[in-house]
Amino acid sequence: MLQFQPRLTASSTKSSQMSFHAGAYTAVDAAEAAQDEAFWVNVVGTRNIAAACLNHDSKMVYLSSDYVFDGKQNLPYTEFDQPNPINVYGRSKLEGELIAARIWPRIFIVRGCMAKGVTSFALF
Repeated sequence: MLQFQPRLTASSTKSSQMSFHAGAYTAVDAAEAAQDEAFWVNVVGTRNIAAACLNHDSKMVYLSSDYVFDGKQNLPYTEFDQPNPINVYGRSKLEGELIAARIWPRIFIVRGCMAKGVTSFALF
């Protein structure tokens, strides 16, 4: 497992009102063979952003994914539905959501969806 020592530094004494975290390991199929990399980016990276937001008193918007669900539900998912990821990518995005929310509750999680060329987003 990769070892990590966090080192957060402030580039300014002013805090942002809101920070957007859109960085991610997004190669869904490749994540199955590159689990460490997927978790490093989607969990550890997200943890670092949440910690920086905490240190700077900044709200956080985290762009996640509908891959946190298994896709078995016939109705659109809501924020009240239980996540059940079925692959490494989905698990890494869900773990990123959970760790960020534990560190900094001033978070807005946006789960995007790309299906058949149509993009939709849901705020959780």
